[in-house]
Amino acid sequence: MRVLHIIDSLNMGGAETWLVEMVKYAQSYETGLPGFDFLAAGGKEAIFDKVVKDAGCQIHYLALRKGNIMNFISGLRQILTENNYAAIHDHQDYLSGWHFLFGAGCLPAVRVVHFHNPFYQQQFNYGVTTARRLQLKMGRYLLGKYATNIYGTSGKILGEYSITPTYFPRQVIGPLNCAFRINNFAGDHGSHKKQMLEELGWPDDTKLVLFAGRFDISTEIGNPNNSKNSAFALEVIKASKDSSIRMIMAGANNFIKTEFQQLVDRDNLSDRVNMLGVRKDMAHLMLASDVLLFPSRAEGMGMVAVEAQAAGLPVLASDVVPDEITVLDELVKFRGLQDPFQLWADNLQEMIERRLPGDTVGDQRWHRSGFNIDVCCRRLASLYLKPNQREQVLAT
Repeated sequence: MRVLHIIDSLNMGGAETWLVEMVKYAQSYETGLPGFDFLAAGGKEAIFDKVVKDAGCQIHYLALRKGNIMNFISGLRQILTENNYAAIHDHQDYLSGWHFLFGAGCLPAVRVVHFHNPFYQQQFNYGVTTARRLQLKMGRYLLGKYATNIYGTSGKILGEYSITPTYFPRQVIGPLNCAFRINNFAGDHGSHKKQMLEELGWPDDTKLVLFAGRFDISTEIGNPNNSKNSAFALEVIKASKDSSIRMIMAGANNFIKTEFQQLVDRDNLSDRVNMLGVRKDMAHLMLASDVLLFPSRAEGMGMVAVEAQAAGLPVLASDVVPDEITVLDELVKFRGLQDPFQLWADNLQEMIERRLPGDTVGDQRWHRSGFNIDVCCRRLASLYLKPNQREQVLAT
């Protein structure tokens, strides 16, 4: 038995990293999960493709774009017909409704929609037009018609999208966290920090701040198309009176790197800020750092803030980030984006002092957390392979 996951591509991102981790984990452990296949609706190959293919997954590259809709419909129906999937798990928000419409008559009994992106992006993303909004509105209607389960990476995101029993009385609704292997973040802070500082050429007394996430499309703070607030993070470092506080920034930045470097140079921060670009050693960066600065303007969950806690790394986050990121409350503090940069900088110093000497993977709070991959596997196996609730819904 297999499940078809619909995504844009298997590029670096929270949902994609989770799915790849599930595939890898199921290779090594008896999880009860069926096999995963993927439909890449962006139509392009991506960074994690080889990993999942080596694990026995199929990837169907089937682009959904203007002028190619009929090809997508026929291709999707052929994939569903030929593979007899136990479930379809769609990660493309309101567009999932359209996918289900296109596959009507060939769909499996379990049809899951999973919201990952904050509603903020539906409102402000660059290029959103009236036609696009109408398309999304129709997609929402189609979810009510075809979906059997609607989940969000947090309860907060479901509220933002107004996914409630009032509007979706026939669907099973609730939060479904992305998860990870807690043990991946085990390690000694001191040794990892020493290695990181040697790589950067920074002094031993450095207090290392980590910013993790793709850079925004604008260096203007308050630009409605920004999400991760990378320029805001720079202002926090600038406001710090402690010159030993330095920041590494991990995430895609090629589209804005020149402009951002100009901002760094203008503020005389070139010896305190290093743009690392995309990194695949996030556990190492977290174990090396002293605090995670996470000033996002919007998040569906913010998995990097959850993973940080497993590495013993304190988190200073904006108060728009779901408080559901909190597993170890002593390691998490929230701050308002309207608050002065100096207050953020003062809190950053405070959180650095909470840094643990090692990881927290032995803490019992992880073993019952929905972020634990073991817990997540059991839940998904039940969802895909024991669909009693879905059968009751379908019988009505």
